[in-house]
Amino acid sequence: MRPPEAQLLELADLMGQVAPMSICAGFGMQRYTNGGQTMRAIQALLPLTGNLGKPGAGWVYANLATQIFGHLKDPLDFYPPEQPDGVVRVSVSTARLGKDMLAQQDPPLRVGWIERGNPAAQNPETPSVLAALRALDFLVVVDERLTDTAREAHLVLPSKSLFEQTDVIGAYWHAYLQIRQKVVEPPGEVRPETEIYRALGQRLGLRPEQLAECLPEAGDAGVEAWLEARLAPHGLSLGQLREGPVLAPGAEEIAFADLRFTTPSGKVELLSEEAVTRWGVAALPDFTPPVESQAAGGGKHPLQLLTPNTKNSIHSQFLPLQVIRQLLPGPTLEMGPEDAHLRGLKEGERVRVFNDRGSLELPLRISFGMRPGTVAACNGFGAEDGGSVNLLSLGRETDLGFGAGFHDNLVEVERA
Repeated sequence: MRPPEAQLLELADLMGQVAPMSICAGFGMQRYTNGGQTMRAIQALLPLTGNLGKPGAGWVYANLATQIFGHLKDPLDFYPPEQPDGVVRVSVSTARLGKDMLAQQDPPLRVGWIERGNPAAQNPETPSVLAALRALDFLVVVDERLTDTAREAHLVLPSKSLFEQTDVIGAYWHAYLQIRQKVVEPPGEVRPETEIYRALGQRLGLRPEQLAECLPEAGDAGVEAWLEARLAPHGLSLGQLREGPVLAPGAEEIAFADLRFTTPSGKVELLSEEAVTRWGVAALPDFTPPVESQAAGGGKHPLQLLTPNTKNSIHSQFLPLQVIRQLLPGPTLEMGPEDAHLRGLKEGERVRVFNDRGSLELPLRISFGMRPGTVAACNGFGAEDGGSVNLLSLGRETDLGFGAGFHDNLVEVERA
């Protein structure tokens, strides 16, 4: 739906009063099949208003620059190569994980290894994900909790928690590096992932020098030596971080200060032929309705289901904790008063949310913050809470960037 002209004029007036101006984009609006073009259109406001290459001006979308210091998280570099090596992200899409796994027949997928993720609850189209996991001959899940995904595994390797291994961490929304210090030993036979990798590598016959290239030595001293070696080229040390957070190297650089860009012309290209050839979208970003939406027409069900994050957890990570459950006892469906009145629904009663793909029963919360025609149920909850919201979703990729169009999801709601 295009915004009313009055809102556009109000936005233009506000932007005209601010200099310099930054635009901070959250993680939700790109989770539609038209999300990439939406982001391009918003970004175009920056060069059009002269807000590039200046202090305090520009685009803010997740501070990934600090993530490269979190070396204990990934045995591979944080940034994937421009040209994949034929293994990573070629034929299995995050958005279509289940269907794409099942489609691999030359050769078929036989073994799965899953860690730092809970695709049985968090990826789109839960039924196809479960079918793909159950089709494997052997599935290993590394996790500290018995998640929906771990329950599907043939073997669960218990992993350490964030309190049981020292690491250097950044954050999406600030530019500081911090040390996350180990405070307790892992219980029983629990191991950090890095030690699981090392033991597996040894069983597979990798030489010590090969393991040393990508993994720290086992134990606290090995981990700290690994981190020190990666901080040293930037003039940093664990000792400095123990004294307090440190501004990440390069964080004060002004993006595009020279006004040179990695486009064919070296300039800002609002009209991008690369967008056409690489992604098959319009050269100039314009509004295209999400594939499954009332705006696109022909929708069987009238309500757009949003599945945002909750402020009390990160997806499904912290929901098993009792302290979190005091704040967030369970999933709910949020609906505006107008849509609730049309259906004769009241606050607190259980409702059935459904489409042709599945259904959930949830308590209803009436919220004046919900736009008519839209409902919301936070992601993260799983089978123990009646099922994931992704029982209702379909695996679709976004128009740019191979993201998942979670919010392309039409439903109806009725009294349970």
